[in-house]
Amino acid sequence: MGYEREYTERLSTPEKIVEQIQSGWSCCTDIAASIPPALMEALSGYARKGGAKGITLHTMLDLWPMSILSPEGAPGVTPVSWFSGSGLRDAVNQGRADLMPCYYRDMPEFFRDHVEIDAFLAAVSPMDDHGYFSLGVVGSNSEIMLQKAKHIFLEVNPEMPRVPSAPMVHISQVTALCEHKAPLPVRPPV
Repeated sequence: MGYEREYTERLSTPEKIVEQIQSGWSCCTDIAASIPPALMEALSGYARKGGAKGITLHTMLDLWPMSILSPEGAPGVTPVSWFSGSGLRDAVNQGRADLMPCYYRDMPEFFRDHVEIDAFLAAVSPMDDHGYFSLGVVGSNSEIMLQKAKHIFLEVNPEMPRVPSAPMVHISQVTALCEHKAPLPVRPPV
């Protein structure tokens, strides 16, 4: 069907993908397990080298330590927390990130009506025979983000399960993708 060729044409490294992010862009990830760890690490490194300026990163519920949220983090990138895990909460409390107060149920409407989305970044399951990636175990805001995003950057994780009820992304919609195998984050018991 030609999908393997399209996949190969879009296949890159996390570092080369984040170099496509331009100054002033508004970037988004969905919640928890859909946050792509290799792309986040590459974005942090890119920013520390001075490659990104005035980037807004809308994200929610960080479940693992991300260098982009550390004190030395990512100069030029402002995380916006819509629902905070410990890293985002610390960054907000220290003035290194912004907070978007809202009800969870209202997030899709807010993203649709009030947030420009230059790039959507997500961890996804491997592509199926028909050229589709599943957003896996997450899909709270992905549908609206996919509709609005001017660029879609994916991190294909073989550990991400394919979930037929989750939002799907076709290879033809994807700007660039990378492969990164990582266990899904698990929130420790409280």
